[in-house]
Amino acid sequence: MVAIYVALIMAGRRSVESVPGNLKAAVQAELETRGLENGRGIAERQMIESKY
Repeated sequence: MVAIYVALIMAGRRSVESVPGNLKAAVQAELETRGLENGRGIAERQMIESKY
């Protein structure tokens, strides 16, 4: 389930806040391993970076 939530967050379809409590720490750790800050999806990060 962790991998599913990570994929959804990376696609911008879910947020870390929407992850069930029993999985939240593992999902956050996996996102940090992948270099994503605050659980921002890749699409969201690219949009923010393109503004600056």
